[in-house]
This record gives sequence, structure tokens and C-alpha cells, in this order.
Amino acid sequence: FVSQFIGKVNIIEGTVQNIGENHAEIGSTIGNILSQRPDPGIDVGDAVLCVVRPESVCVIAPGSSLTAHNKIHSTIADTTYLGDHELLHLKVDGVDLTAIQVNPREESNSRGNEVIVTFEPDDVILLAID
Repeated sequence: FVSQFIGKVNIIEGTVQNIGENHAEIGSTIGNILSQRPDPGIDVGDAVLCVVRPESVCVIAPGSSLTAHNKIHSTIADTTYLGDHELLHLKVDGVDLTAIQVNPREESNSRGNEVIVTFEPDDVILLAID
């Protein structure tokens, strides 16, 4: 079975480190990722893809007091202003991520700026790598 997605998604490769009652911990090259509990058949030690939609990715300035899961330090590689939203292309340790910000107001969203990327565990879909 091969999953296909319509549109752009962020795909991060990792390995399942721990499975809890309501979540899973994934080790990846960009850091540990907390996800929703995986489907049966995915176990500790399995290689997985963490799939996160760009609109689920929040971008905040370093030093913000936001309490969130999956805080990952990143650099803005490029931005595209599209009227009602802005497309941010981010780099994290050689991994490309994309975020969509609706009604952008942050002046700190400039190329080269350091930011923190966050997303909720419920927004991470795990797919087993065969």
C-alpha cells in the first residue's frame, strides 16, 4: 500500500522510540517528535515517516513564551506572500519544511531569520516505511 497526498506535506523520517497510551515518541534528525498514537502494526524500533500538513505548522520567534509540543529550531530559507497567506520555506538540519501562515503579520518572517517551528502531536500522521 502506498499513500498518496494531494498537495504539499512535510515528511520527516524517524524511528519510533516509545509508544504511550495516547502518543508516540519519534527520534529524527531534526529532534524528537511527539505524535498521535500510531495504528496497530507500528512498534518501537520501526522506521516511520512523520507527515505534517503545512497549515498545521506554527512559526514563532525565539524566546516566545508559547507552550507547545514539538519545538524545533529552524531558519527561514524563503518566503512567498500570497495575499491572505504566506508560504514559509524552512530549513532544519538539512530537512526542508513548509509552513502556511494565514493573515501574516510577523515582520520577523524574513529570509535568514531564526525561528521556532511547532506542531501538535495530533497533527502528526505516522506511516510505516516498508
